[in-house]
Amino acid sequence: MCIRDSPYPLPDDLEWCDIDIHTKLEEAYELLRDYFIEDFDSSYRMKFSMEYLKWVFTIPEYCPEYSFGIRVKATKELIAFANGIPVAASIGGTVLQMTTGNYTAIKTAHRSRRLTPLIYMEFLRRMHLRGVYQFFISTDRVIYLPF
Repeated sequence: MCIRDSPYPLPDDLEWCDIDIHTKLEEAYELLRDYFIEDFDSSYRMKFSMEYLKWVFTIPEYCPEYSFGIRVKATKELIAFANGIPVAASIGGTVLQMTTGNYTAIKTAHRSRRLTPLIYMEFLRRMHLRGVYQFFISTDRVIYLPF
């Protein structure tokens, strides 16, 4: 299997960024607070405390490279954030190393840019570099991956 060394290309005005949970948690928290799990008319949003997110994002097995985002190059504004958590799942008696892609949020103004498939492809690339090949997510939307 050929694994890309570099991240997948984004539109010219955007760039990938790693999010250090120890120093940039507040920025990730604000994006999640305002854009994570909202219904279609934005009347309901799932909200978590910063303490809870730090606890979830820094479990003993956490991988810093699974916390990343997308910024606008010109302003450095964080417009998307994603976090993955390593898990070991027992399926039919076989333990598989996997990653669950939780806590993905994209600012509403950028959702039409089809960034979600790129975020999940980037998750897969980062996982494959670590030798992990199973990934699962939950969503309330249909995601068309450009494979």
